[in-house]
Amino acid sequence: MAYRRGRFEADAPASMFSPSVARIAATEAKDWSFVDCWVAAQFPDRQPPPFERNADTMRALLALIAFSDTASEEAHLIARVDRDALRELPRNADSAGNTTLVTPSAMRESLLHIIEQELPKEGRIALDSMSSMALSTKISLPEPEHLGAAIIGTQSAIFEVEQMASRAESLGRNIHSEIVHANNVLKTMQDEVCSVPEGLAKRNLELQRTVKAMTAQVPEFGRRIASLKSATASSDFTVHDILREEDDFIALVENKKELENRISVFRGLPSNPDLARDELNAYRRELQGIMSQRDAAFRGLVERETPAKR
Repeated sequence: MAYRRGRFEADAPASMFSPSVARIAATEAKDWSFVDCWVAAQFPDRQPPPFERNADTMRALLALIAFSDTASEEAHLIARVDRDALRELPRNADSAGNTTLVTPSAMRESLLHIIEQELPKEGRIALDSMSSMALSTKISLPEPEHLGAAIIGTQSAIFEVEQMASRAESLGRNIHSEIVHANNVLKTMQDEVCSVPEGLAKRNLELQRTVKAMTAQVPEFGRRIASLKSATASSDFTVHDILREEDDFIALVENKKELENRISVFRGLPSNPDLARDELNAYRRELQGIMSQRDAAFRGLVERETPAKR
């Protein structure tokens, strides 16, 4: 029994032994009961699913209930104020009718006042907005279409002005950057002008000497050019003469090649005619001997291959 009692006490929920936990659980149960009642009143037969019953959902629903109650109270206050104003309106009208005469202008003002009072809050806001827009656009008889067109035109003008302002700002930034760049270039050029490289004076003197020397040689060059012009003018050699000489030269080259081909046959012979003749006769005798050997070999071959007659 003691073992079972100890196990039961260990398995019992902590709320039975912790007052703070029990108080928190009771508060949550009370809040959920309030939320369930409100949800049932607003959405009959529809309760939050079990998996949505957590602390975040409860806080969100409580905030929604508080906001709804505040809005309902404000609506009730506005309705009560409107009802009281409507009750006071006939009394004021009766008292005003007993004291003053009714004129068309007064009737118009009273009618407009009554219409304005009868308008709901949204209607009054819309009427005030429409009147302010009509004053801004300077339209005496405003129509929604005219006001819409005026608003669109104003928005277009505003957009164009904004675009022009943006372009002007961009142009100003570009001009500023160009000015900074120009100042940097000017500063660099001034630094380069102020800092003269070494040896510039010596180089300048050398250039001056060179210029003077070349200037002194100009007359000599002029005389040479004049002499060349005179020599060219005195010669009668023309382009046709050059072409004719070229043709003659080509013909001579062709004749030379032909002669070389003919002489190449006698290449290797002595330059002395007698010696050349003797060498030629020796070649002839050698040729005749070779021909005799050929004929003898041919006859022997024929006799060997020809069958003997019986």
